[in-house]
Amino acid sequence: MDLCTYGLPAGKAGGIGLLQAFYVKPFTVSFSQIAVEEVPSNDGSVVGYFRYALSSNLWSHTSSAGAGEWHDVTVHNRMGDTRFRDEAAISFEMLPITPDGTLTNDYSFSWMAGEMTWDVPFGWNVKGTANGTAPFDTFEGTIQEFYIDATGFTGVRKFYNQATRSIDDVRHLNWKRIFNNEVRNPLR
Repeated sequence: MDLCTYGLPAGKAGGIGLLQAFYVKPFTVSFSQIAVEEVPSNDGSVVGYFRYALSSNLWSHTSSAGAGEWHDVTVHNRMGDTRFRDEAAISFEMLPITPDGTLTNDYSFSWMAGEMTWDVPFGWNVKGTANGTAPFDTFEGTIQEFYIDATGFTGVRKFYNQATRSIDDVRHLNWKRIFNNEVRNPLR
């Protein structure tokens, strides 16, 4: 797993993300004969900051967010080949919006807090038959969450992993501080 900051400098909010590999469990069985996708979904909620700051087409998990793409499962139960990593990110600068909904250029103001979450179900199909078709069936998915607090502290959560970044560029990956862009848990 990697933490990304998208080149956003200190003093700005946003610019935080996770790149992670997915595995199909249990590992006592090989799922190498199936393909898996994140099923497109509009089942989510948008509260506070994100309702003001983002257009409504970003409030769902669709193909523009990586849903609906089929990935073959490897013999080691990894979703996609070794180059594929799922990205969950706020890759842009988040402009300061005050609690009353006013856009400002003053980053020292108290920010409007908010979060955006959606369910991310997973679908499967027999390998080689999936492209362009609906899933044969679904299995347990996850919840993807983006949030910002009143200080401009932003974060992303998905599959029990979390990346956070403060305005003064203090970054954490799963509650461990990351220094000088080092990555403590790179994907193998």
